[in-house]
Formats: sequence, C-alpha cells, structure tokens
Amino acid sequence: MLFVACLLFMASLFTAGPLLAEAAPTYQFVFEPDRDRLAKQIDGPVDFDTAMQSVIAVAKPRLNELEGSYTLTHEGEGRLVVQITHSDAPRIARVVFGIKADLDFLLIDFDTTPADIARGIARPGSAIYPMANGDPAIVVRLDGGISGDNLTGALAGIDADTDESVVWLQFDEEGKQAFADFTGANVGKSMAIVLDGEVLAAPTIQEAIRGGRVQISGSFTPDSANELAISLSSGALPIPLMLVEQRIISPTP
Repeated sequence: MLFVACLLFMASLFTAGPLLAEAAPTYQFVFEPDRDRLAKQIDGPVDFDTAMQSVIAVAKPRLNELEGSYTLTHEGEGRLVVQITHSDAPRIARVVFGIKADLDFLLIDFDTTPADIARGIARPGSAIYPMANGDPAIVVRLDGGISGDNLTGALAGIDADTDESVVWLQFDEEGKQAFADFTGANVGKSMAIVLDGEVLAAPTIQEAIRGGRVQISGSFTPDSANELAISLSSGALPIPLMLVEQRIISPTP
C-alpha cells in the first residue's frame, strides 16, 4: 500500500531500522540513474520517478536488515538522497544500491624491491596495492591486464574441494576471449585480482582459462562472498545507479 501511495508523489520520505550505537556516524549519499548504462539496456524513454520508486521498494528490505537507521528521500527526476547511520555505511550503500565494484586482473611486478615498496616507490607503469587480508602490499603492472567490465554475473558459492566461500564470475563472449588470451599469454606468471584498489588474491596462472567462468577467493565468509557477488553484478536494481555524492553529515561524537 505504501509503494502505491508513493507513486502519487514526486518527493517521498522513508525511515526505518533500529537505532545504532551513538558512536556511529551518519553518511549522506546521493544517487542518480546511470544514464549511459541505462541507454545500453533500454531502447526508449524512461520514467525516472516511477523507476526510482521501484528502486526504493527493492532497497528498503535490504536496509531493514541493518543494525542502523536510515532515510531515503526521492527528490524527483531520479535523484535519491540516502542517509545511513552506521560505521560501515559506505560499503553498505555500495552493496544495497548496486554500485558496481571495480575489478581488475593485473600482472604482479616482481622487479620492485621490498625497500622501495616500504617507501611507497613503484616503477613507472606500476602501482603499489595493499592486500585485503592484511599481508604486505605488492606491486602490480597497470598495463597488460584486463578489467571486469565484461562481467555478466557473479554468484557466491562454496568450493567443493576446500569448503571455502568463493565467488564465481561469468564473462560475456568478449570478456571470455580477453580472459583466455590474457591467461594464455602469461602462463607461469602471478596475477593480482584487484577489487576497489585492494588485492584479493595473487594466484599463479597455471594455464589458459577458457569458458568465461572464473572463481575468485580471498578469505571470504559466506556473507562477504554474497555481498561481493551483489556488488559485482550491480545489485540487480530496476535501473543502474551512479553515486554522485558521499559525505559525513554527523560525525562520531
């Protein structure tokens, strides 16, 4: 009934969720439709106000599961203002609102000395990335890798051999060929799987990986694997969104 009523108003406000401990800051995020991605998905005009109400309907149950408070304010023309009181609000916003994670497969640069890494110095064309598990940072080459732009889906699961939580990736035809070419040309070399600027894992390429299905691991829990799968597959919202603003509006007391 609430969803139907919202369709009658351009601006709408929703609040839900129990209050979090006083120490948690309040973040504000502003989302708008990702019109470039949307143009590739839909051929024709889009009613952004109605579409955003559908986004709210999908997002509310996800946010209701949090131990924090939130507000969702639809300002019209597809602009959505979200306030979340939670210490991990940026990650939550990305997962809930389907902001696609930045995934890259890059070769490791072993020519940089540990002393230079400690001083934050990398060779031209390379960069120092931290390990997500807290291990010492490594250096990766910024050229010659491939991105996750051609992913068509991501699914959390359990590795049958190790019983560990993993995420399975599926590429489209273009990505499938690119990944096969990349791995085939670099057999025996180490590859860094980089997510949002952190290295999840650094396996050695044993052979060309064909078929477009790739498994990644990184000391995941079942929940974190599922969150990553959601982030990589853009959250399955009715329309793709882009984050245009993020700031703290109520810092920790």
